[in-house]
Amino acid sequence: MEKEKFIFHHDASVRFKDIDMMRHVNHAIYLNYLEDARIAYWNWLFEGNNDIVKLSFIMANVNVNYKHPVFRNEKLRVYTRISEVGHSSFKMDYMVVNMETSKLVLDGSSTQVLYDYKRGATVPIPVGMREIIRAREVALESS
Repeated sequence: MEKEKFIFHHDASVRFKDIDMMRHVNHAIYLNYLEDARIAYWNWLFEGNNDIVKLSFIMANVNVNYKHPVFRNEKLRVYTRISEVGHSSFKMDYMVVNMETSKLVLDGSSTQVLYDYKRGATVPIPVGMREIIRAREVALESS
């Protein structure tokens, strides 16, 4: 993965509560950083389109490859993009970089599925959502 393929990033600061007994960020905390970035990305990508912003999705899969430890008070940049769109699911890619050292902290991906909680079933991705992704997410077309 290359930073150049990402058009969005969200910054995160390592908090005291993120640190474990080994004095680095606990592996599970990174999922919180990815979640924060995913929500910020979603709101940015579909800004002004309340019908899409209100859609519900569930997490189907998360893959994280840890590359370098992070310590208290370090600043992170979480690069986020949608890299694939299926019938009712979409894949997101992530890169987390230490802003001070430029070291790659982790890379990974997640698969989300659009879901109707009232019906208890997956739903197709609306055409309007696909169009917005294609219009704004340059990385999709160059992958």
